Amino acid sequence: MRCLRTTLAPTLILAAALAGCGGSDQVGDTPPQPGLVDPLRTDAAWPHTPAPTGVALLDARETQGLVSMPWHLLALSRASITIQYVVGGGCDQAAGAYRSESGSRVLIGVYSRQVRPEGTACTTDARVGIGVLPLSRPLGSRELVHVTVAGAEQGPL
Repeated sequence: MRCLRTTLAPTLILAAALAGCGGSDQVGDTPPQPGLVDPLRTDAAWPHTPAPTGVALLDARETQGLVSMPWHLLALSRASITIQYVVGGGCDQAAGAYRSESGSRVLIGVYSRQVRPEGTACTTDARVGIGVLPLSRPLGSRELVHVTVAGAEQGPL
């Protein structure tokens, strides 16, 4: 089963990254839309992934026009959440993460932006990263919710 997951995960990441290449599903000043609730199962990082780094935090307005990308939970501590996320590939570049906390849930979204120079073909490779997102208080009984991934009906990876 572990072998299947190791080979299936990169395939799913690539499919999600390619599905998101058309643009964002966010409109106007609408905050990012919640998707599926995370099952809070931590997993090991995929092979050949860079070391964890801080992630630029975006507000709702800054997510407009960006592409939402899939992520999965690696670790949960009292003060932070560590996630592995798809940065994009080819002509995509990491933009940052959106985090919104309330009394009942924590909403997380990871975003990339397209940077395609005129006359340039984009590759279909998928790039991943690991990021640490701070929490204002421990997750506790709150739900951890994924922002809807652009162009894909997909939950946590």
